[in-house]
Amino acid sequence: MNMNRLFTCLCLSLLFNLAQAQLPIPEYQKGKAILSGTIANYHPNDNLIFKIGAPNIVMGTAETLYPTVESDGSFTINIPLYHSAQVRMIIGNADLVILLSPEKETNVTINLSNLPGKQFVYSGQYATINNEWCQPELITKIPPVYSDGDLLDSIVGISANEFKKRCINQYKRYVTHNSAQLQFSEDTRTLANLSCAFDCLENLRPPTIACKLLIKRRKTLRGNKLLLLFLMYICPMISTII
Repeated sequence: MNMNRLFTCLCLSLLFNLAQAQLPIPEYQKGKAILSGTIANYHPNDNLIFKIGAPNIVMGTAETLYPTVESDGSFTINIPLYHSAQVRMIIGNADLVILLSPEKETNVTINLSNLPGKQFVYSGQYATINNEWCQPELITKIPPVYSDGDLLDSIVGISANEFKKRCINQYKRYVTHNSAQLQFSEDTRTLANLSCAFDCLENLRPPTIACKLLIKRRKTLRGNKLLLLFLMYICPMISTII
């Protein structure tokens, strides 16, 4: 199966899975999502790192926002969004994403001293998905196969087909694992699988060093229309905070 057909099948599969779930239909809805909450044991002098990445699909950029935390640990911030999306939040050593929606409020109680899975407790919009997303039993990310432009040692020297097979099989294992976690809602499992699919595509995507494994094909995947539709409408908008 060539690469274009591979991506076509993967994207069509993801579209079908999204249709079966109850996740919000991607649509343009410019507004401001409200994220409020409290941070347990907060001390202003701790200089706690706290920032949020808000994706801007119109400009193709991400805006970094810095919530103002009151002395009692409470905060409220309006986050500009163009549709329901996952935004990235970094607080202390925690790095996570939260599903938000324009003109809706989500509340989070944060206790960074708790064990993983209990550090963030959500209420309000998408509370179930956000609470389940934090649980360690759910796989929400596929590690990159390259770092800072260099292939990891585990894939150095393998052929293009072996590299492709490795990425796809890893994605399938994670989907099988997530699908068996019936303690989580179908929406959460679907979104986790979509996130893993995006990471799988990213590992296979040129222009990265991994593209050198496919250079003999002398092709680029940038013109793949289904991939473009996937990136625009299906993938969760996970921002990169600089």
